[in-house]
This record gives sequence, C-alpha cells and structure tokens, in this order.
Amino acid sequence: MEMISSPIIFDRDLKFSETEMLNVEAVKQAVEQTNEVFFNATTALDDKEKYPINLILEIEKSALGGSLITKTLTKFIEENQNVLMANPIEGNYPDMISRSNALTGVELKSKWLGGSGSFTVYSTRKTSNNILAFGWDFIDIIPQIVVVFFTNQLAADDWNIYEGKSETIGKRPSGHLNKQGTTKLKDGWLLMHPLYDFPNW
Repeated sequence: MEMISSPIIFDRDLKFSETEMLNVEAVKQAVEQTNEVFFNATTALDDKEKYPINLILEIEKSALGGSLITKTLTKFIEENQNVLMANPIEGNYPDMISRSNALTGVELKSKWLGGSGSFTVYSTRKTSNNILAFGWDFIDIIPQIVVVFFTNQLAADDWNIYEGKSETIGKRPSGHLNKQGTTKLKDGWLLMHPLYDFPNW
C-alpha cells in the first residue's frame, strides 16, 4: 500500500552531509517493499494450528521484531538508491554510510508504537544526528511501518544521556531524545501509512 508523503519537504532538511541528501522516493519505495515482505510473511503464517497467532505477535513485538524490520528496510534502501549503503561493520555508527564518504551517513532508529503513537528514540551517543526513524505497529495483525521521520537538526542538548553499566563492557553511555529533540524529529515526518490512526497526533 502506498505511503502518504509529507506535502512539504525541503532539500535542506534532507541533507546528511554538505553535499549529499536523503532520497525520499528511495526511502518510500523501501518502506513499501518492507511492508509487503511482512504482509506476505504474516499471511503465510496464518495457520492458527501450526503457528499460534499470539506467539507470532509476541515475537514481532519484541526487540527481534524491530531488528528484522530494520534489517529489511536497510536492504531495500541500499538497493533503491546510490547514495547510502549499509555499514559493513555491524553495530558501528552510523547504520548506513555514504558510498563516497564513510565518515558520514544516516542512523536508523525503530520503535514499536503499540497503538499509542508515542515515539522515543534511544542512543549511546550525545552527538547522534541525521536520524531516520520509523515507527511500526500492527494493522490487522500484520506488522507494518506506519510512520517515518528524518532530522538533521539535533544537537547535544536534545539528548538526555546518562552513564549506563554493563557486566561485559563496563560503563557505557545511553539515553534518549528529550522533549525538545523529539519535537524536532516529529517536525521532520516524511511518510505515513494511510490506514493508521495516530491517536496523539
């Protein structure tokens, strides 16, 4: 199903470096392809006896669900345009890098909305910017990307960062966008699903 595009998108708001910018049509195509993949996968598993639907929903609501959607979307974005590619070092920042300059790129963030429409973005970096964030939820039990944002306007004071602890790596900073940063992100909405009702927007 075709996503609804924002009626106002300026080139300056899509730049992730001095010379390169996000290709919105490529992202839109990638989102629609990703949604189609999960539509087909879910309907293929619609055998209630073999695959209990409540189990499917629990898996998809977990971090695994968001990770699968992110990986699928990354693959299609890479295929649909010639500006960005997946970072060859998994887990490195940013998630997608410029094909011409590996020091620049776009960070992908996913969030299961859970019917609430709330959107919180987490990061381990206070310098995170150029965020391509997408929210996903269930439409008729099918996981779908329902909203996409991009912002290149984030600064250090848009993040609430604190020192976290890990048994394996010791102290590691973590945090999330504060209210000011979240407003910047939502102001940069690019795409919305035509069948999704955003209760708080």
